[in-house]
Amino acid sequence: MSVSGGLDWLLLNSFGNCQLLRQLADCPDAWDAKLDARIPITTFEQLKSAAGQLGVSVSVYIRKLLYHFYETKRLRYVQSDGHYTLAGRHE
Repeated sequence: MSVSGGLDWLLLNSFGNCQLLRQLADCPDAWDAKLDARIPITTFEQLKSAAGQLGVSVSVYIRKLLYHFYETKRLRYVQSDGHYTLAGRHE
């Protein structure tokens, strides 16, 4: 899967439960790398809407999602009714 495809999948499957991101902090450190990925306009429109609901920019939404999925592991995806959705990881 390409970077763009992977990011699109992560985003699309986060929108149904994006409120989980509200309670999570942004990255404490600036990352020393940039992510250049193209996502479909339909995904971007949904991303703008979800970020607006949370009161954050699209960059912060993506950064929080990636940070807490890959770094802190506080987020995961679970399968429910034939599709995946964002879920919190309880320690």
